[in-house]
Order: sequence, then C-alpha cells, then structure tokens
Amino acid sequence: LDQLGEFSLLELASGLSPRSLDYAQKGIRCIDTDLPHVINLKEKLMRTICADSYSDRLHFAPLNPLRWEELVLAGEYLKSEKKIAVVTEGLLMYLADAEKSTLRDNVARFLKTYSPQGAWITTDFSSRPPEKENRVLCAALQDIQNQTEREFHRFTNDEEVHSFLGDGGLRGTVIPNEQVIPRLTCLETLTIDQNTAGKIAYITKAWYVTLS
Repeated sequence: LDQLGEFSLLELASGLSPRSLDYAQKGIRCIDTDLPHVINLKEKLMRTICADSYSDRLHFAPLNPLRWEELVLAGEYLKSEKKIAVVTEGLLMYLADAEKSTLRDNVARFLKTYSPQGAWITTDFSSRPPEKENRVLCAALQDIQNQTEREFHRFTNDEEVHSFLGDGGLRGTVIPNEQVIPRLTCLETLTIDQNTAGKIAYITKAWYVTLS
C-alpha cells in the first residue's frame, strides 16, 4: 500500500480487520465495506474504539463487490487526484468461478473509471492450499465452509492467476515475501523470528494488480 504514495483506501469484504482505522489515523481517506450485518457491527466496534476521532477520514458502507452499482457509490466518494487502493483479503476463495470473474471485471472497471493509476492489492490469489498439510488448519477451514455454506475455490498456480487477470485487462506481480517479512509488526508480539516466519510464508502471496 505504501508504495502507492498518496492514496485513498477501499477495502472490500473487510470483516473485522482494523486496517482502515490504522490508515485513517495516518490521515488517509478510507472506505471500509462488507455485507450489511457485518459492516454495521464493525462500525459500532470501531466508533467505540476511536470515538469518532477519524470520522472525516473513515467511512463505513454496506457493499457487495459483485454489484457494480454499489462500487460506483464508493468510487464517487473517493475520486480525486489521489490513487485508489482496492484491497481484498480472504474474499475470492469463497467465490465460484463466475463470481470471481464478476469481481475481477468490477475491480478493473472501477480502476479504469476512478483511478487508472491505482492498484488492487490482495492475498486472495494464493494458489497453494495449505490445509492439506496441516490437520488443525484443515479442520478450521472445513468449519468455516460449513458455517458459511460456501466451498473454497482456489487457483491452481501462478500461471492460472496471470491468465485470469489478463482476461480482465489486468496484470499482476507477486510481492516477494522477503520484502514483506521484515516489515511485519506481529513477529515481536508473537515472539516469532524472521527465519521461522519465512518457513511458512510460502503459504500466502501478496499480489499487486494494475490495469494492463
């Protein structure tokens, strides 16, 4: 995100992630979105935490990213001379193939319309299913699928991701984990050293996606 320089932030299906609050505190204009029942709960929690201190920079909105007309409202709110960063983390794996294509096309259209120099930043193209090698994670993810009544659909490999993005007029590059790990703020809290983090980092890749 910081590589974009000055930017505004649109997070899709943000869940309870505090990322937007963090960036709003840094003076960045943010829209935090999810389905209505989730985002309404999150707004109550966030307003309790920050007591409306950042209300001029942090906006909460119910939004289904598969519906273009709802993305338009976010685009009209954020459009300016600044780049827009669209962020998804943990969304695409819940979507069927047709829904993935709809989301991709909507994000591409959003960037073309509101921020041609902006980017879609996501970990959702991670192609290696980690649960097959970890029984605990396997059980946890199976429980999530049961609760959401959604079967996970992941990409097979990076080549499939590049083809998928290209079909939507997008191109993506993987952000090397070697660049990410030294910047993780959680390692000290969790008492994990960088070497240990590196051994499991292959499970997830961050992608930086722009218009072709």
